[in-house]
Amino acid sequence: MKNIKFFAMAAIAALALSSCSKEDNSNAANNNKGLLVIKLDGVNTPETRAIDNPGSNAEGTITLGNGWVFVFNSDGTLYHDEALDLTDAQATGGQLLMENTDPLEVTGDMKVYIVGNLPVASADAGAAEAARLATIGNTNGILAASKAIGGLQVANGFKTIPLANPNGLAAIAPAATQDTSNEVVEYETSIALKPLLSRLELAAIQAKTTADNLGIITAFVIDGIYIDSYYDEYTYGGSGTGTLFDQQQSTTFSGLGDGGDVAATDASPYIAYPIVEEEVEGVPTDVRKAWAYNVPSKGAARLIIHLKSVTYTPTIAEDPEQKPRTLYNKYLTVGTYMDGETKITDFARGVIYRIGAEGENEFEFGPENLDDFPNP
Repeated sequence: MKNIKFFAMAAIAALALSSCSKEDNSNAANNNKGLLVIKLDGVNTPETRAIDNPGSNAEGTITLGNGWVFVFNSDGTLYHDEALDLTDAQATGGQLLMENTDPLEVTGDMKVYIVGNLPVASADAGAAEAARLATIGNTNGILAASKAIGGLQVANGFKTIPLANPNGLAAIAPAATQDTSNEVVEYETSIALKPLLSRLELAAIQAKTTADNLGIITAFVIDGIYIDSYYDEYTYGGSGTGTLFDQQQSTTFSGLGDGGDVAATDASPYIAYPIVEEEVEGVPTDVRKAWAYNVPSKGAARLIIHLKSVTYTPTIAEDPEQKPRTLYNKYLTVGTYMDGETKITDFARGVIYRIGAEGENEFEFGPENLDDFPNP
């Protein structure tokens, strides 16, 4: 096997919108009837930066464009659903859920799930997608409901990546301050949304600078970068589902990726996608870009790089005159990721897996890593 391992995933950056919420809090759930206020405890990613427009260096964050609230009974059946009011839910007072023109009546044993950035082209389509989920009618069905990754996988779609609760259903609890003139309890829950997908990112690639008795690569031309071993759908619970794409050893690519005009004629596969980190050591600000795709979090997607040509100086043992050679149509496969001594078998939801940032997880390859086909 010639596939490439990456150790010490210092290049992993969390995308969680916030680390705090009241998820699954078992605070004295009760059957007292009351009202329910929804509060969003985070809709941006302070740890990372995403830039939506290729070529722009303006900072950006994940944007919440729409959302839907689902309220479940204690037995998991769907009790109520309605659109998230982005203004009210992010305000101090939160969003009071309504049943037609009256406040929604709930009990303290109910739980809440919010989906943000439903993957649709318009607000009306977003409502239609939410209605599709509501027809399922129960917790397990909605969390397992799938959606094709479609156009959501490329880096310039990252700002509107689908979001949902980070850790399952959120419990509700009586608000700390109650209106004593009101005859019912006011319940509330505060939820920090988290991306439903993970992200594989390639910041830079370079040939090894030492021969290691295997010859030296002096130049190469990238002709394609592709994702392999990924699921073509994700669930609203945050896992990969559907069909597992498997490139095997075919040199005809039909999955996620970019070929032909991808590539730089040097060691920088930047295309037009800015990197989503505010600072990457060794990468100048004006070229701080990366090749990237958003992928479901089940499994660990492989990375395949097609090299159109490789200029290679052989060792003396191979050629006493060490005449440069040009190799054509070679492939690199990144098939193993390591976190310290532990192999990463599943990408985590809402995490960036970055390869090639200098000083973090440098992508260096030598002649020993080249092969005539992917997945050797």
